[in-house]
Amino acid sequence: MSEFFNNTENIPESLKTFRDKMWELKRAEEENLLRTGHGPAHFQMVNPDELTDEDARLYEKYIGNALTKEEYKKHRNQFSCASMEDSRHGFCAYVGNKLAVRFLQEEIGKKTAQESANDEK
Repeated sequence: MSEFFNNTENIPESLKTFRDKMWELKRAEEENLLRTGHGPAHFQMVNPDELTDEDARLYEKYIGNALTKEEYKKHRNQFSCASMEDSRHGFCAYVGNKLAVRFLQEEIGKKTAQESANDEK
């Protein structure tokens, strides 16, 4: 992270809000794992304080249902498996998993609608 962002006074409010939201998701995931003993562990390696404006924009596009596969791949390709930015890599994997589920649900919905239309004929 750059020197500019080392001091929390210099972090834009939108980034602080995003990081706070990611801390909430991380705590909820950890509580669920403790309570049930299973479930997703997307945030296990993520320190939300290491996430950037770029990660926040990616998440906002995902939440707004405006993130395309191509945009996600471009963001993901910044990271290697041996990336020193484990938090950003882990967060990108989290968004990728959520995006894959969304795309799969859309495909199932299309096929179901198509089958229903074919049945009506």
